[in-house]
Amino acid sequence: MPAAIDELERVVGAAYRPGAGLLDAAFGRQATFGEHVRAASALLTAFDVTGRLPYSMLAEELMQTARRLPASGEDIAAECAAARALCRLAALHDDADYCKAATIASGADYRADAARMLAAQAPRARTASTADAALFGVAQHELMSLR
Repeated sequence: MPAAIDELERVVGAAYRPGAGLLDAAFGRQATFGEHVRAASALLTAFDVTGRLPYSMLAEELMQTARRLPASGEDIAAECAAARALCRLAALHDDADYCKAATIASGADYRADAARMLAAQAPRARTASTADAALFGVAQHELMSLR
């Protein structure tokens, strides 16, 4: 696992621009909504494994950037992954010790953000493939587990 986390750190470190999120230098563009979400999710997992605050704090910054990017064209899987990452951030914000130790976005309500995102996806989930509907169900379960 340490090698995977080191590689994550290398890749994200090369693409990260403070205040701008991730840039895809190969294509000369800002990374997409889904790319920001996937990087944030990987960083949250790195935090879970190592306990290193910079990973979770960068994940939060990337999700803040992702929320400002258009999600149009993204599939339901990307939207559900975003909701799950927001649920993970909400759980961290519920931890008083974490909030004392980390620099967090003030006024962020990731639980409500995830709920809105999933509510918007509910009609699509009803007609989605079995795999996408299952992803929606997992994200919905994670949201309900926060309450």
